[in-house]
Amino acid sequence: MRLQGLALTSDTLSRIARLPNLQELILEDKIIEEGKEWNMEDVTF
Repeated sequence: MRLQGLALTSDTLSRIARLPNLQELILEDKIIEEGKEWNMEDVTF
């Protein structure tokens, strides 16, 4: 999945990353709203 030029919350990114058939996630020009970083520690592909 490729996501480009979107403003997303860190919670939304975590939900996307947990999609059952997701094999690849490409993030380009992303803005994470609320000024937070996306914590990927709990997400595995």
